[in-house]
Amino acid sequence: MSNTSEKILEKIEQGGVTPKAKWKFIAERYSIRTLAFVSLVLGSLAFSLILFLLMDQDWNIRQAMGTNWFRWLFLSLPIAWIIFFLLFLATVYFSIRHFKKGYKYPAYFIVLSALITVVFFGSLAAGLGLHQKIHSLFTRRLPFYPGIFDARINNWEQPTAGLIAGQIVLPNKDGFELKDFRGQTWEIQVSEETILPNSDDLSIGEMVKIIGQKLGQNNFKAQEIRFWERGERFAPPGAGGFHPGARHPNFLVPIEQPLPDTSF
Repeated sequence: MSNTSEKILEKIEQGGVTPKAKWKFIAERYSIRTLAFVSLVLGSLAFSLILFLLMDQDWNIRQAMGTNWFRWLFLSLPIAWIIFFLLFLATVYFSIRHFKKGYKYPAYFIVLSALITVVFFGSLAAGLGLHQKIHSLFTRRLPFYPGIFDARINNWEQPTAGLIAGQIVLPNKDGFELKDFRGQTWEIQVSEETILPNSDDLSIGEMVKIIGQKLGQNNFKAQEIRFWERGERFAPPGAGGFHPGARHPNFLVPIEQPLPDTSF
């Protein structure tokens, strides 16, 4: 036995140090690997949702808001998802650093490799349409999600600038009632000049965004109505369809499920 080994054993005996069990080393190793894998998956998910919210953003309404490009870009970016994306990326980096041979790799190599992996799988998930399905699921199941993670709401909560969005509550002879994302109810006026979505019929409980003009307290004239999301209509099962402004008494169909809570 070498002098170094003898000195180490002597220090262990003098200090009462107990060698760590082998199973603890194995548990730590697999825990770190699991953390790195989960962070890669969550980072890819975050990146795919960032892509979705950016692609589904209405970039052509900046002039209606009357704001500069910098402020418009800041309001349009999904800041919360970007923060989570960076946190997951950092977790991947520090996890790999604690791999058995992780110290051998330069920092830029680990960061670049993790970034490429996350972007690749996030883009793949977006290409398969998973990002929209996940976003829709979060929106329906997590009441706090839209207000924190959906940056589009920032741009559509500006009625004085002619932009409003929310959920259709009830139709009436002039249009319909809308509950915005803050829980405020608006009387939406619809005319023959109003540009409607591809389908002229809207549904009770459906999420829409409207370009128009604020007429007074809780009154808004619609110039154009768009579905909240381009590829999917948000309306609960059993919701009754109606044509805005239609004058007939039987267009209200009882809703079997309660309307989703859009106030936050």
